[in-house]
Amino acid sequence: KPILVWQPVKLSEEKLENFMLEVAKILDSYMEEKGIDSTCNHLVFNLAQKIDKDEIKLESKGASQIEFSNESFVKMFRRECEVDKIMGLLHEQKYDTSKAISKVSSSPSTYMTLWTSQEKELFNAGFRRYCGSLRMIARGIGPTKTHKDVVDYHYRFKIPFQFLRYQEKKREQARRMLEFLDKRLFEEVWMGNSLNLKKIRRWSSTGQKGKEVIGATEQRRVLAKDYLMYTRDLIGPEKYHEL
Repeated sequence: KPILVWQPVKLSEEKLENFMLEVAKILDSYMEEKGIDSTCNHLVFNLAQKIDKDEIKLESKGASQIEFSNESFVKMFRRECEVDKIMGLLHEQKYDTSKAISKVSSSPSTYMTLWTSQEKELFNAGFRRYCGSLRMIARGIGPTKTHKDVVDYHYRFKIPFQFLRYQEKKREQARRMLEFLDKRLFEEVWMGNSLNLKKIRRWSSTGQKGKEVIGATEQRRVLAKDYLMYTRDLIGPEKYHEL
């Protein structure tokens, strides 16, 4: 039998945002008091689309997929926060935000996923030892974390972090490749090794025995440039220039 866990019409968007902001401050203060370092400050909400002023959309995946128009609001949340539990608590308290906030204040750790430094080290060691077998990793960590906790940590914390590192590495490779190709192209133009300046009609064309063909060097240059342009469009011009 389906269980109702959320009713969007019970709270206005403004009241819901104020509630979540207050909870975020409580959990953030708790982490600072306990000296807990956040694994990642990335958002837990889906910001792919913005919603209309008086509209709240709930995806079937859970309350944490609610989309909010206030970006400063969602940036307050750390990945350690259990947003589904917080939304579930609000539903249990019949959308009385004061009671729900009081519950969070009395037991902040209940609404967070926290891993100690030792547990993280055990996870990393187990990942290398067992070739990514999450069940075996859970056994190696011991009674402090269940198999479910290990699966959650792997997919919520480790994979996003690894993906970010992969993106940074690809951007750096593309940047270095473009610099190298620019330098090589400049040398070829001035030394006349492979370019016939009289027959060049486009920046990406090279002269070779009277034919306009794009050489391997230019192909790599084009690919590198396309990747950098794609990255700029994806993250925005301002963030792109900060890289």
